[in-house]
Amino acid sequence: MQKEMPMDVVCGIIVEDGLFLATRRAPERSMPLFWEFPGGKIEPGESAEDALHRELEEELKLKVEILHSLEPVTHKDEVNHIRLIPFYCKPAQENGPVPIDHVEIRWIKLEESGQLTWAPADIPLVRKLSKIQISNHE
Repeated sequence: MQKEMPMDVVCGIIVEDGLFLATRRAPERSMPLFWEFPGGKIEPGESAEDALHRELEEELKLKVEILHSLEPVTHKDEVNHIRLIPFYCKPAQENGPVPIDHVEIRWIKLEESGQLTWAPADIPLVRKLSKIQISNHE
């Protein structure tokens, strides 16, 4: 039996002033109203970094500087099988993000992350963040 390959998806853990950006999915999209780190699918022939820049521009009108990558996490359920490729980033522009594809965006402290209902694929990343100091990575 052939193993199904996961779909590669990028996300940005965008940090500014000790806070990180959480985005809430729209009610008409898959995984409605779950919180996530913003990002999306890598298009054919696109690097993970290019995909992240494109997705953040499309979804949030946000330009970022990628600081470094983190270890990818894999998530599989009845519907999805993805490899989530996270990048630590900081905004590279003065004006803040604009929610184009999301119903809500928030800059939150790490301690507040437990108050949000995260998309299942993002939960391992939230747990990893709790073990490190966000402000050290800016």
